[in-house]
Amino acid sequence: MLRALVGLFALLVILPAPTVGATRNVGKQVAMRKKKSTPGPPLPPPAFDLRSIELNSSLGTAQVVVEVRGTSRPPESRLFTFSDARGRRFLPSLMHCEPQPVGLGHPAPGQLSAMAGGVLPPPPTGAWRCTLEVPRIYQRAPLVGISVEIRGRVLHIAGDRVQAAWAEARAATPLPPSERPRQPGTPWPPARRAPDGGTAPDSDAVDSELEE
Repeated sequence: MLRALVGLFALLVILPAPTVGATRNVGKQVAMRKKKSTPGPPLPPPAFDLRSIELNSSLGTAQVVVEVRGTSRPPESRLFTFSDARGRRFLPSLMHCEPQPVGLGHPAPGQLSAMAGGVLPPPPTGAWRCTLEVPRIYQRAPLVGISVEIRGRVLHIAGDRVQAAWAEARAATPLPPSERPRQPGTPWPPARRAPDGGTAPDSDAVDSELEE
């Protein structure tokens, strides 16, 4: 009887050992798999390009379509900066990005929204097509510059391209007479400085927004 109890006790002490060893082996296998995993394809150098500017006076919208390359995720809206003819710098009021796939050219916004049940995969080329909304109170002065920060670098679109695209869009969709600030050729006054050191919007533009 005593020998049976001693044998049972020894069995209880010895049995858990293989479980610990097996757990360690599983942990080593997982670590080895992680080490063997191959990284994804390298991203191209950061690049920034203007696609189009679309104005709609009846809706009060100004959309700037750009293409950003060299990032696995779409840039946040705070990384984009607009500048206008009055020297003011401001952020987009709205932003929407979609992956720019290989071989499909430049699809219209919303074309890829139904892919994978609305979950868009990262673009294999690291390219994104982004639609940026210019705040309405800044739409009266011409846009002269657009920049974005990608992977620690600030990229700019050539000012002459931005000005030409804005002028073409404004010629196709002129402002209503009540919103035209001054006669063509009259220089824009310098922007007022806000208390926080930034630039403040036009007071008359703000008043017109409140009246609506």
